[in-house]
Amino acid sequence: MYEAENISEALSLGKQVQPQLAFIDVVLEDEDGIQCARKLRAISPLTRIVVISAYPDREFRRQALSAGVVAFLDKKDLDTASLKQVIEDALR
Repeated sequence: MYEAENISEALSLGKQVQPQLAFIDVVLEDEDGIQCARKLRAISPLTRIVVISAYPDREFRRQALSAGVVAFLDKKDLDTASLKQVIEDALR
């Protein structure tokens, strides 16, 4: 398991590690998590990406899905059971 402090670090890890699964927040301090998802897909096309947001905005969801993510999760709906299910589904 890895954690990145910013998009640059996330992309560097993505290139080196080629992870099976990545969780990306929509809002990353002053950076855009959806752009991060697009860039990660470009350098690690087999990585399954799940975007998480405290802002369940339809436009964020649409943009995330068009960026190639496998799921968009609302933070308020996260619990152990739903997170486990998303992970299992994403890795199938």
